[in-house]
Amino acid sequence: MKPLKIFLIRTYQSHWGQHSGINQFIKYMDRSRFLVKEHIVTSKRSKFAPFRFIKRMISTLLSRGGPKVYSTGDFWAEISAWIHVTFYGYDVVFYLDGEHSLNKLPKILAMHKKKTKPKIVAMFHQPPDVLHTLINTEVFNSIDHAIVLSRIQADDLYRFIPHDRISTLMHGIDVDYFQPDISRKDKDKFICLSVGEWLRDYDTVIAVAERMKNKYPDIEFHIVSSEVKPPAEPGNIYLHQHISDEELLHLYQRANLFFMPMLDATANNAILEALACGLPVITTRLPGIESYISEKEAFLIDPGNPDAYQNAILNLYNDRSIISRMSEPARARGINFSWTNFARQIEHIVLNA
Repeated sequence: MKPLKIFLIRTYQSHWGQHSGINQFIKYMDRSRFLVKEHIVTSKRSKFAPFRFIKRMISTLLSRGGPKVYSTGDFWAEISAWIHVTFYGYDVVFYLDGEHSLNKLPKILAMHKKKTKPKIVAMFHQPPDVLHTLINTEVFNSIDHAIVLSRIQADDLYRFIPHDRISTLMHGIDVDYFQPDISRKDKDKFICLSVGEWLRDYDTVIAVAERMKNKYPDIEFHIVSSEVKPPAEPGNIYLHQHISDEELLHLYQRANLFFMPMLDATANNAILEALACGLPVITTRLPGIESYISEKEAFLIDPGNPDAYQNAILNLYNDRSIISRMSEPARARGINFSWTNFARQIEHIVLNA
């Protein structure tokens, strides 16, 4: 039996490492049954200003009627997908970032004969309020199956896509790589770790850190993000940028808790990595967040309440036994999100879309 041939289009994300990012599930697919060709769309800037201008103009023209962030790179990805479908017999075009790249190709493939027309599968990551600023909803008519990462997304897309053409999958995590290591804990410091870029509420992280700086000098706030500016003067905030996978893992394992207020969310890769490392989580009570964690392993705080965030940190700081009690269910929760489980579900979808 020939393997199902999948042409997968995804956007390059600079902050994804060898063990992070939702494309990890490809490694866990059954190679005897599925052949996956990954096309990565990059956003390299030309050094020559006129070329940059021409490229922006072309991207603007191409994005009409489609995703707001559609680029020349996305266009060439769709052209490449068409070539692989037409000349190499690929069976599925899989848009890993439907908000970015899903635009021209489905209309072109609709003209294929029924026997040669590939299935179109697209995954969407953004909360409804963000998604609708990025995409023309008419494109939903041209796909065979949509994949979302939280129930709040599915409830929104049911207005555009029949229920049987939407699957809600829980984001995966490399549970073998991200795991606890108690020997790395620093007994003289209490470390609150924050990680990530998109829809993070770092204003609240910094505000809480500033409040606690003088009274609790042994509480440190470590932030892994390229979106945060270095503090003006030394204090209790430590910024980590452009670090390796190993350095990120060591930070998770050194930390006492994961502190990540959010502006909005569907899935959150960093929260799952923290859970897999056995960290109690302090984050914002949002529908997307509540799909993934419970109050057994997390403090869920209503938006706009820095006092509650501070109190949650101090609860763990003053009674370390709470951390011990939350660590085991945190790790157990993280294990539920293995990439193996995610890959099996993707396989089922592409076979039955």
